Amino acid sequence: MSVGSYPKMDHYLIFKRKDADTVEVSNEIYEMEWEMDIEVARFLHALDGETDPYRISSYMSREEVDQLLEVLEDEWLLADDDKIIPLGFGTALIPLWTPKITRWYRLIGSLWNKILLFCWIPVFICGIWIFLMQDWNESWNALGIVALYLIIIVGVILHELSHIAACLSYGGRFYEFGIMTYYFFPGAYVMITFDNVKKRMKRVQILAAGIESNVLLAGVCLCLLKTGWINTTALLYGAFVNVLLAVGNCSLIEGLDGMGICEELLGKGFLKKVKLLLKDSRGRARLRKRGINGEITIIACYLIVILQILLPIFILINLVEFFNVFSHYQK
Repeated sequence: MSVGSYPKMDHYLIFKRKDADTVEVSNEIYEMEWEMDIEVARFLHALDGETDPYRISSYMSREEVDQLLEVLEDEWLLADDDKIIPLGFGTALIPLWTPKITRWYRLIGSLWNKILLFCWIPVFICGIWIFLMQDWNESWNALGIVALYLIIIVGVILHELSHIAACLSYGGRFYEFGIMTYYFFPGAYVMITFDNVKKRMKRVQILAAGIESNVLLAGVCLCLLKTGWINTTALLYGAFVNVLLAVGNCSLIEGLDGMGICEELLGKGFLKKVKLLLKDSRGRARLRKRGINGEITIIACYLIVILQILLPIFILINLVEFFNVFSHYQK
């Protein structure tokens, strides 16, 4: 083995001492758990990819180390060397950043999360007010096109980093940041867990932080219209795309923030229950007997199903229109 190619423990692992001789090891991402002897746990924890495994423990022979490494690999306790993780047709993850979380990361995360909480609505409202004050018309130029692409990239990255910031701010765990393809559509992703965050509204805000960041960035773009520093057309389209990203992530589609937020507020599997209720005429009749609360519940169920269908179509139509107009300006 050459230096830098030594075995490395999976960075999703969490170690918790059970008693004097036993350690509980868990992988929260894939929901797996193991119990192991404390010496084995120390050996596993020392596998950082740079340390020679044969030098970690003085009482183990090379054969014993080889056997232990083989067992750890079979139990999915070692990191995979693959740089691309395939997840199905046109879907794959490419990890880019797996930091060791320190106190400074949590402080920075807490600061950015407070900025989001207190600024995303006021900044966006201020940006709308500036936008409505006068007509904005400026032709495209090369710098404007570059600025638009940069705004879109920043919006995507900031969305994911804001999830990380909120998660760390409330005591959750961050494991990994990377880029991905989802049925061949490019994007970014983060691996976070926040099951240890007990307050429901804090968990909701972790899920909503990405949406908040896109609205905040849209507001910043609109506020910058007044300065003349950046091409106004690029700023307008940049704000538009970030609003679309925010609205799109509110969709009730598995994997998007809107679904996660609704599941936190309404419970896991709420969408299935909504569809079953709308098919159940007796269930609707029982709800109507409860008066206004029952009627509101039924209306909300219909709205949830309608939005699940119409919102993605609305986003797609607007994206197509955006690219048509953008390509027209480039000619």
